[in-house]
Amino acid sequence: MGCCGIVSIEQILYRFSDGYAKARADWLWGINQKSDELSWFKVFPFDQWQSFPTHDGKATLETRLNAESEYAQTSLSHTRALRDNLYQELLSSDSILPAEMPALANEEKLGEVLIMVPLTQIGIQGILLRVLPPKSAYQPNELKSEHRDIERQFIPMLRESFACGIVHVDNETELLSAVKDLNKMEKSIPRRILAWGKGKAANILAKVASDKPDAFTLLVLDSPLMTMPPCPANGPSVLFFIDENTSSPVAWNSLEWADRLRSNKRKSGADRFSCLLTDGRTTARDADSYRLALAYGFITEVARLSPVGTSHYETPLMPDGFPPVQASTGNDTGHSKITQPQTPAQPEVPTIPVNIPPVEDEPSFPLDQANLYDCKVVRDFRKLNTNPRYRDLTNKDLILILGKQFEAAGALERLRELDIRFVEYYENFKLMAGPEF
Repeated sequence: MGCCGIVSIEQILYRFSDGYAKARADWLWGINQKSDELSWFKVFPFDQWQSFPTHDGKATLETRLNAESEYAQTSLSHTRALRDNLYQELLSSDSILPAEMPALANEEKLGEVLIMVPLTQIGIQGILLRVLPPKSAYQPNELKSEHRDIERQFIPMLRESFACGIVHVDNETELLSAVKDLNKMEKSIPRRILAWGKGKAANILAKVASDKPDAFTLLVLDSPLMTMPPCPANGPSVLFFIDENTSSPVAWNSLEWADRLRSNKRKSGADRFSCLLTDGRTTARDADSYRLALAYGFITEVARLSPVGTSHYETPLMPDGFPPVQASTGNDTGHSKITQPQTPAQPEVPTIPVNIPPVEDEPSFPLDQANLYDCKVVRDFRKLNTNPRYRDLTNKDLILILGKQFEAAGALERLRELDIRFVEYYENFKLMAGPEF
């Protein structure tokens, strides 16, 4: 099986393990920044090294939109496991809401904003704000139904430590008033607004962002109805959704925004999410849930790559010997854990690693333990991942951690063909662990 086996296992991990996929993306972005390091490695067509779509100014609108949609899917490929889980959860959210929402968040009114804040306010990543048409645009029963649907859609993001809000606006002034209200929230809630608007609401968001680029960290502009004002310099990250009803002028205008936002210098990784544009049409069973999952993948990734208290733009390089103030520890890129300065460190549950340190560090467990429960998956995993946190784990612990993730992803039977010993070890350990595992 040799090299092919390693590749197969690695691809399974990338496809089904959210933690591993993000770890690999971070690593490849890091290598890509070091042009002279591992240059031979760059011959491989990894998604993380895909360049922005280019054009000569003569390409048709259809050609450019197709290239942008393909780039958006490629850029978000490492969020596929997360998005699949979100999609399935959104499909089943009708039966979840009544019992789960009160256990997830406190609901309050802040000015005109209905806001839901996770019960555990440690590590909140930002405020997801859905901007809706004015209440007068709804029939009496429609408004309640709309709020109920959106609250169901908030459940996955509340679990990911995002506060979630709803506001109805008719113009830019009303939206700015809502932003000011959100900025008055208690200090445990970061002043980081990730706003989503559709149709006219998307145009209102674009106008406010053009005038006040710092008002939002991220925008989802879903099917804008009209052309937008000029894109701001150093503006927020933007995801555009277009569809068959999007006019050609609006589509060209969205492409202009993409070109402008991508010209700003951002941190490695975050630069890929300065602007994505995709055709929201899909063959998925539930198109709305598909679009939601895609947008949530974009939102969580922007938040992950730019933790609370940092900027997604590049900072000036410091002279050698002078470390930058409040430098990242390298351990704050986990999917849903944002470490804040005043928060006591919490015990970390092992997941797929985020960083890959130098290989010369030796495992700390005794040699005899290194030989216990030896199998191909464990050997290949240790070759691919040299993070000391994982190399300190025994083979048994790794088998339990990886096996549980493979099983949750429905990939255990496929893995049985590649390494039956690993699967047998995992099933035995699972039986010994009992029902609490």
